[in-house]
Amino acid sequence: MTDVVGWWCGVLAMEIVNYRAGLIIGTALQISVWQFSRTFDFQSTNDKRMLTKYFAKVSVKFNPTHRSARLARMFLASIPPSARGDVQVSQKVLNEQSGDKPEISVTYKDGKNITLDPTTVKTTYDMVQAFDQYSRSLKIQDDISDN
Repeated sequence: MTDVVGWWCGVLAMEIVNYRAGLIIGTALQISVWQFSRTFDFQSTNDKRMLTKYFAKVSVKFNPTHRSARLARMFLASIPPSARGDVQVSQKVLNEQSGDKPEISVTYKDGKNITLDPTTVKTTYDMVQAFDQYSRSLKIQDDISDN
């Protein structure tokens, strides 16, 4: 049993090495390039962080018993401790009887407000992209004004 597991780990390691080198070589696993790139994300950890530099205020309302609470907790966890001094973070825990809907709301330093309903978002990646899209545009404006 351990020989089989070791063999598959070796095959997978070779697939990773070949993928990173730009050589897509088919193996016994028959992993297509698309499936492999979705399974293993080789971006650096710095690229995965959410751009919170332009956040002024963050408001999160979530029901801890609902499955959308995971996205809200992941969003709060993605705000780095160094940014928490500059960003006002408010959170409200909802219960089953409250009439409020869960939401994640970000107010940027230029005054724009983006509100997201965590019950409609499927993945953490989609949530981060929704907020990072505007943050990237602010970063580009900031870079242009610096030059």
